[in-house]
Amino acid sequence: MLAGVIGIVAGVLLNPVTPIIKRIVTSSFVIVTGGIALVVLALSYGFIDIKRSRNWVIFFAVVGMNPLFIYLFAHLEGAEFIHHMFLPFTHALFGWMGELTEGILTSTLIWAFLWYITWWMYKRKIFIKI
Repeated sequence: MLAGVIGIVAGVLLNPVTPIIKRIVTSSFVIVTGGIALVVLALSYGFIDIKRSRNWVIFFAVVGMNPLFIYLFAHLEGAEFIHHMFLPFTHALFGWMGELTEGILTSTLIWAFLWYITWWMYKRKIFIKI
């Protein structure tokens, strides 16, 4: 946890020298995101292994058991196909809320549907492996 906090602070302090820019992967960006990853890892270890709170972990395990499927599905335009399927319905239901809110709700529904696909595969023990 301490190493993560030090990384976040060091990256933010380095920000005036090298700005935090994801697109060109500056050194400050790498240090800050590395620090965030270490903090999340420490928190996960604390909750899952030390506190033995494992009921909510299945949500992440479902996706983590099929990372190759997720990668291939994304690169073969599967998510875009599902987006085009959902768009007429979400536009009809959420169009009155404004473009930004409609986009957020549409993306959330698509994400939930993609998670459901991985859950379906997880329940049937279908895992894509090399």
